[in-house]
Amino acid sequence: MKGKVDIQEFYSVLDSLYEKKEMDKAEPYMLEVLSRAGNLEDLEGVVSVCNELGGLYRAMRRTDEALWTYEKVMEGLEQMGLKGTRNYASALINLGNVHIARKSYEKAYGIDRQALEILERLGGEAYQRAALYNNMSAVLRELGRTKEAQDMALRAIEIIRELPECMGELATSYTNLGQAQAKEYAFSDARQNLMHALQLYENSSGDRDIHYANAVYALGNLDDAQGYYENAEERYIRAAKLIERDFGHTCDYDQIMEDLQRVRRKVKKVESQSFYEFCKEQLFAGGLEELRGYAAAGLVGEGSECFGYDDDISQDHDFGPDFCIWIPERIYQENGGRLEAAY
Repeated sequence: MKGKVDIQEFYSVLDSLYEKKEMDKAEPYMLEVLSRAGNLEDLEGVVSVCNELGGLYRAMRRTDEALWTYEKVMEGLEQMGLKGTRNYASALINLGNVHIARKSYEKAYGIDRQALEILERLGGEAYQRAALYNNMSAVLRELGRTKEAQDMALRAIEIIRELPECMGELATSYTNLGQAQAKEYAFSDARQNLMHALQLYENSSGDRDIHYANAVYALGNLDDAQGYYENAEERYIRAAKLIERDFGHTCDYDQIMEDLQRVRRKVKKVESQSFYEFCKEQLFAGGLEELRGYAAAGLVGEGSECFGYDDDISQDHDFGPDFCIWIPERIYQENGGRLEAAY
């Protein structure tokens, strides 16, 4: 008879590594225990280790590896005769989360529906159902089914508001609700719920919850959509720093940085428009008033000031509001010198 890995010892060592923030040791340790479980043909050990390993890969946004490990979990549970159980539903939820991270939303929704059918049939475990409602809310929002997304978030809120120890999940629910409302252009309601989500996170764990960054990012998206570009810039910067702290430079980090550069271009455009409006009276004064009708103003170039990379560090050239003037060549030949002097 072959032996088994000591699962309690496995969890104890893993908890110790996480507590000491020795994240670089967690993956090698789990892979070593997984190899031992496989050699011992310890199916329960393989399932337990893969479940934890999949969670690490998912948190690190290593979705290919997370998909493989969670599929191993599903396979193991079926071999153990546990299909249709609460543990099987939990594994389905984890697998669905991986497909959400991979942006395979239709597949994620189908998997989440399977999990929901199991949980509704078994009853109980309100928190688990609420977590699943939140997942489904996020998926439905991405599928453009925003009314259903709001309904799922509200179902989660109804359950979790009765569980005071679960303020983090309640904050996630309000984040999902606010994001779905923003898709419907219900900006006032969206802002109220997203601000409430931030307050819940901050009251329960400060900014340490790994989902806190998503609420900050969602508010940045809302500021961006409403034209509050400087506020959006601040929130994108904060969200990027939080993601970098918790996960490193992931695809989510890259997306936030892309949005940050885009909103910085918008900030530059607004500032430059205001600067032109401020300057144009003086620019076209002193006998040049008639040239205004021939002139076009804008901002072009190949530098960081046009591509959205200017920040407090990058101020080496053309930093701050600026504009260029175009006039027909004939007008330039006649009045270019005077206009350049005024410019």
